[in-house]
Amino acid sequence: MINIEQLIEKMNAKPRPGSWQCTREELLALHEGKIEIYYAKIENVDFSGLDLSEINLTSCIFINCNFSNSKIKFSRFERCQFLECDFQFANMLNADFFRPIFSLCIFNGADLRFGMFERGYAASCVFSKGVNCAEIYAADFDFEKCVFLDVNFQKSEFYGVTFPYSEIQNSDFSNCTFKNTSMNQVAALDGCNFANVKAERFGFPQNKILIAANPGLENLIE
Repeated sequence: MINIEQLIEKMNAKPRPGSWQCTREELLALHEGKIEIYYAKIENVDFSGLDLSEINLTSCIFINCNFSNSKIKFSRFERCQFLECDFQFANMLNADFFRPIFSLCIFNGADLRFGMFERGYAASCVFSKGVNCAEIYAADFDFEKCVFLDVNFQKSEFYGVTFPYSEIQNSDFSNCTFKNTSMNQVAALDGCNFANVKAERFGFPQNKILIAANPGLENLIE
């Protein structure tokens, strides 16, 4: 039987990210007790299909963890790192990520609607197979060398967001808001819908062929 008090002592013993190794059973026990989890390092753990809704984590590190088909709804992640994690077809509705780091993660088919992504970055991540990112809020966030294919971004808001060297194809940005956001350095931008976009200081390649391949961009030329 897991001793919750001992786990809390572990968390408080070394207040730095990843300072204590957390098992699957320990994390689930803390979550079941509605206790905030912090400074944990979680490696090679299978969370697939589990309900982790409303989990609350701070300064945790996840390495090679499987969240596929899991529920992470209404959850909060502050200063957490996710390295080589699988979020395929996860339900991440209303998840809040503050100062996160995502590296080499897969989000194919995930539901990220109404999520918040602030002051962090995602590097070499894949968003495809109908990822639903409708009405997300992203601020001061960098998506570097990511792949976006068939993603629904409808009614999302982007403030101070960049997409350096990312590939964005067949994705729907209709009715989005872009402010101080740049797609100038994208590796590819093709077949995307930018209808009814509100834009202020929104950068993208001023290339006639590219603009013609992305309906709505022609209305955003300054």
